[in-house]
Amino acid sequence: MNLDCQWPADPPRPLDLRHAEHLRHLAGDIEVADELVVRYRDEEGGRRPRPWFGIQVRTRMSSLPPPAEQARACRARMADAIMATHSVTPSQIADVTQRLAARGADLPVTLPVLLLYGFVARVGARAIRSRFADDARAVQLVAVFLVSVAIAAAVVAVGGLWSGVSEIVRVGNEHLSFRASRIAWPSRAPIWFLATMMGFWVFAAVAQFSSEKRRRDDGQ
Repeated sequence: MNLDCQWPADPPRPLDLRHAEHLRHLAGDIEVADELVVRYRDEEGGRRPRPWFGIQVRTRMSSLPPPAEQARACRARMADAIMATHSVTPSQIADVTQRLAARGADLPVTLPVLLLYGFVARVGARAIRSRFADDARAVQLVAVFLVSVAIAAAVVAVGGLWSGVSEIVRVGNEHLSFRASRIAWPSRAPIWFLATMMGFWVFAAVAQFSSEKRRRDDGQ
């Protein structure tokens, strides 16, 4: 990796994109090219990107980016290098670039958020049972709804933050630039909000049913 928009040494190798391994190789090259473009723009714009604990960080934030023609020339140079090295076409590069955001479940982000959700949902359901155990059912339902909204909002916020941090670590640069649009979490935020809210309703209902069953058993 460098700050001069220079394509790293890569032995010539024609790629057949019908093979998954070749497709992954091209996707990796595109991401390397993106990183080189971002580093070049930051360096030429006076932002002085420097490594910090393995992550490239801009040490100056007030400078302007380089002229647009420089950035376009750098990206064209990267594309030319990829095409010359791997015998691929501009349309193939464009097609694979569009697939970079398709990461499926994105487990490095999804699993930690689900674990956090499970913990918070359990604590929330327990708090409702403790605080509103002797109140009317309507009061309990209102409490469940309000807590579910709060938990869903927290999950969406934490998920968005964690997805950004995860992407920074993955690409090795705190300046995501145009790559931020490839993070899947923001586009899935409404779905996650509804899913976690309704999931808490189910969680609270099961917890309430179990609590009432234990009371009946103890009463017998």
